[in-house]
Amino acid sequence: MPGKAKADQPSAPAADRAQASLEFDVVRMPLAEAGRLLRKTFRHADAAAELRAEVDKMLAGGTAERTDYTTFNIMDDESCNLEGVDDEPYSTAWQVDPLEHGGFSISTASIGMRHVGTIFDASVKIAPDNLSVSTSVTAQWAEICGSTAWRAGKQLVSEPAFTSSKFSRQSRLSSGNWSLQAVLPVFEVSEESQSAPAQAARDRLVILAKATVQTPHPPFPAAEKTPQCRVLCEWIGTDAATADALSAKFNGPNSGEAMREALDAEIAAGAAVLEDVAAVSVLSGTKGKQETICDVPRPGKLDFFTQAAPTGASPGQVAIEFVKTRRAIEVEATRRSGNKGWRLKLSPTDGKSDVPEPPEKKEDEKKSEKKDEKKVEKKDEKKSEEQKRKEEEEKKKAEEEKKKKDEEKKKKDEEERKRRENEPPPPPTSEKCELQIQPDKTVLAAKLAKPLNSEGRDAPAGKRRVTLLFVKLFE
Repeated sequence: MPGKAKADQPSAPAADRAQASLEFDVVRMPLAEAGRLLRKTFRHADAAAELRAEVDKMLAGGTAERTDYTTFNIMDDESCNLEGVDDEPYSTAWQVDPLEHGGFSISTASIGMRHVGTIFDASVKIAPDNLSVSTSVTAQWAEICGSTAWRAGKQLVSEPAFTSSKFSRQSRLSSGNWSLQAVLPVFEVSEESQSAPAQAARDRLVILAKATVQTPHPPFPAAEKTPQCRVLCEWIGTDAATADALSAKFNGPNSGEAMREALDAEIAAGAAVLEDVAAVSVLSGTKGKQETICDVPRPGKLDFFTQAAPTGASPGQVAIEFVKTRRAIEVEATRRSGNKGWRLKLSPTDGKSDVPEPPEKKEDEKKSEKKDEKKVEKKDEKKSEEQKRKEEEEKKKAEEEKKKKDEEKKKKDEEERKRRENEPPPPPTSEKCELQIQPDKTVLAAKLAKPLNSEGRDAPAGKRRVTLLFVKLFE
């Protein structure tokens, strides 16, 4: 019949499915170089080729080093999970045992495992014209960033510290061109860190990404593209007097860029310092987030770690806790169709959260503690009256010393409170920042007061440190 295919006619071969490749280049460089790179190459929106050339020049000159390079293929409109990790053992608890001639020994009581390596979770959608690839990526790099050590008598006990850098965002990448995805801080922990929160090193990880359409699909009419922007954040620390003088000089509606350029001279003279930088790509109506968390181990009972065994100390286990230091930034961007301006929300404004977060105790740990308490009670029943009397005297003496110290602290706090009553309050800080910003514009988004410390309280008001947050947006 007309229009009906013959039974023996071979069917047309199925077309190859469209697919794209993703490449991620992780380059470590000093913070000052990362700031210079962003300021130099982010003077216009289409800076992919210039950015790649600058990074390659730094790699060749030795001012930067490549720490990771990952590439993988993904079918169009599908997702891919890639893991390249190792299990790194660490002690989760220590066994404390008294020695025959005084002192005590420490040995590992239980071992835990932490993943170290790279994890990617990504999906792609190739554009109808095959010229760009929309990506949704969550990437994480975990590594050992040093170790901490404690001296228990003559014995040295060390534990590894871990850091995890992560970013997640949706972005549109031009096929075959490199793009900046993130700038993340690097943490380094030394044996002297012990229980103190870790400090970010003066290096940063600059993460570049490239999507390439390997197998295109037949072109078809394209829908309107979702607007996309790249947001550059810079945190610059200086004294309050310098910040006030610059604010008074550059107080016009479009003077943010001039004020930022004036700070370059202050940085060169040592009157200001570039504290951190971040770069985030965001599709309109979505959020881009990146964070780096450093876990520094410490023993849960620090009293065990002295030059001699604590009086009356009994064998037992000491749990290992982790002091967390976190630096993060989340950017939410929105631009309505036909509107040139963008609405940004940034959180946290200071880009960090350095409050230690002790881990919650698990149910089995709570049960173990209760069992240990019962064991101690039974052992106490066997003690002689003389031992009990000595322990009561030592306990009473310790309570009296503690009471004396508390009274001295209370007196000092009261004196400090009265002294600060007449001082003006520090500028308010906020965990979030919202602003309207035009493309290719730099604005001073926030001025953040540094927390007062023992040194800052005695400094004149103009010498107190503040952090200026500058934000620049490109389409």
